[in-house]
Amino acid sequence: GSLALVSPNLMESQPLQNSEDHLALSRSYLARNFRQDARPWVIAYSGGKDSTLTLQLAYELLLSLPPGERKPVHVLASDTLVEAPNIEAYIRGSLALIAADARGRGLPVSTHLVTPGLENSFWVNLIGKGYSPPSRWFRWCTSKMKSKLLAGLKEQLPAIFATPPY
Repeated sequence: GSLALVSPNLMESQPLQNSEDHLALSRSYLARNFRQDARPWVIAYSGGKDSTLTLQLAYELLLSLPPGERKPVHVLASDTLVEAPNIEAYIRGSLALIAADARGRGLPVSTHLVTPGLENSFWVNLIGKGYSPPSRWFRWCTSKMKSKLLAGLKEQLPAIFATPPY
């Protein structure tokens, strides 16, 4: 059977027969949303499959547009300072490759890696504040160490966040 995706703007269902249909529709929605206004885009990147695909599609979109239609895209990643060394190296390496490729192609893409301050670090929360270790049921590390990091980036990138959401 095919899946149906409801367009939020058109409220009409479109049958999707295969992954190519999904990809084409995703690209179409991405392009339409990108062109809606001049605000820079912010893409949260973790290196996982979902954020990697989102970033890949946005990057391909930028490449397909003439330079005058491109707007800044900021790729944000967070390092909790307790990542496995191979994960930390992968994220840092990925961000460096993305930034270098974007520069080489003249794309308005910048990468940003944020880390928690001492007061929000894993060990201060675990030992100093008495939080229990993160688990499936108590995932304090996501809100304390990732979401707050990205919110704190507002000071460094005010132009991105200055425009109120529509």
